[in-house]
Amino acid sequence: MKSEEIVEEGIVISVMGSDVEVELSGNENCNECSARLFCKPKTDKSNVLKLKDVLDVKAGDVVRIAIKGSALFNATVVLYGLPLILLLAGLLIGLNLFSAGSSTELFSFILSIVMVAIYYSVLFFIPAFKKKLQGKPKITLVRRN
Repeated sequence: MKSEEIVEEGIVISVMGSDVEVELSGNENCNECSARLFCKPKTDKSNVLKLKDVLDVKAGDVVRIAIKGSALFNATVVLYGLPLILLLAGLLIGLNLFSAGSSTELFSFILSIVMVAIYYSVLFFIPAFKKKLQGKPKITLVRRN
């Protein structure tokens, strides 16, 4: 999975400086695709990606975009795997830390939620950590219209 590359075609719908929005036509495989976390549904039939314009595309151009499987895997681990581990660790730490009280489970749950909230806050609001999630799809081919 890490060495594979997911490739899709789409149409550039807008150009905003160095960023472009590409509309991908949805297909029946989109619901099962693990890369859909990079897409945001515009309608139930299409998805829109915001990408960096490295090939000087124009609105209406048909482009091919690709994302490496390793970038997708890393994003999945960072967004889902590590928070799950933190949630479980918070519960275990809380059960040991608050074992003398009557609301042990409640305080353990609150501790684990706070740990996950701090994790996501650091991940999304501190630029150094945000750059680690920059494995976005890239435009690899352009057909001018």
